[in-house]
Amino acid sequence: MADAYARRWLIFGAMSLMFFVVSGGAFASLGVVLPAMVQDLSWSWAEAGFGYTLLGIACGIASFMPAYTIRKFGVRGTLAMGAAIMIAGFLLMAVTQTVQLYLVGTTLIGIAFACVSTVPGTHVLTNLFTNRSTMLGAYFTLGALGGVAGPQLYHLNDILTQNWRTYWIGFALLALVAGLFAMWVAPRRHEEKVHEEAPPEVASAPEMIEGLKDWTVRRALATPQYYVIVGGYTSFLLVNTTTHGFGVQHLIERGVSAVDGGLMMSIEALVAALVAFVGGIMGEKIKPKMLMILSLFSVTIGSWGLAVATGWPLMWLYIIGVGIGF
Repeated sequence: MADAYARRWLIFGAMSLMFFVVSGGAFASLGVVLPAMVQDLSWSWAEAGFGYTLLGIACGIASFMPAYTIRKFGVRGTLAMGAAIMIAGFLLMAVTQTVQLYLVGTTLIGIAFACVSTVPGTHVLTNLFTNRSTMLGAYFTLGALGGVAGPQLYHLNDILTQNWRTYWIGFALLALVAGLFAMWVAPRRHEEKVHEEAPPEVASAPEMIEGLKDWTVRRALATPQYYVIVGGYTSFLLVNTTTHGFGVQHLIERGVSAVDGGLMMSIEALVAALVAFVGGIMGEKIKPKMLMILSLFSVTIGSWGLAVATGWPLMWLYIIGVGIGF
């Protein structure tokens, strides 16, 4: 029993570490590194921004991949594939000399994000823990902390090496360590089947999910509520991707220093991490649609703050608004 308990938390740690690394090296820090890459390689911002677009598109389209590969190869195989793609993406970013290679690198990182983060994470953790919403909140919190660390690790790297390439090499090494750890502790195929067949130790309150415990994918796709959820999540990702990709450069053009812009991104990710944990607890008590409404309202206010910001007062509005919206 003690070994099973320890294994459960090792798996949680491994899934969270993978999410932490890919969060730190993908959306959170790319926008902070891009000004240096654009200046060094003489790219246009249209070219650099297209890489961020591909990162988001690849992440969205590839979200279907882990659902298939988990059934085909299991969680362990999916994480191994995702880790390999993530390492390749970071290494391409480190050695890139051309826009084309950069675009391939961002695409690979987007695919890796889908393969190692939320889909396998929720698949595994919902079968391991009693209070699912709370544990998923903790998982998203630790993942969001990668967004806190990424920009600050870049500024530390800039102080030590003045070379953005070493930053991407460092993330490739972090991805290797996280991938090996995840493959070591991830459930094997036969263990996954046991988890799927076993009922949760404590079922969520029926009223929280309005009794819809046995819905098939076909039934879900036939409801208008499904498309409202997809629309809300897509809207958030569009805003999140845009602000992280261009936020720092936008602030630089409005007279804010690059260091302050990167610091703003880290603080926003920290707020998001803290609120994600609180949101997990709230998910046990409050209906999901109310959380969604609060999220989209907060993101709207925060985005307006960033659009007109010329200093910290409105940057704080962005930090709190988009942080809560996460």
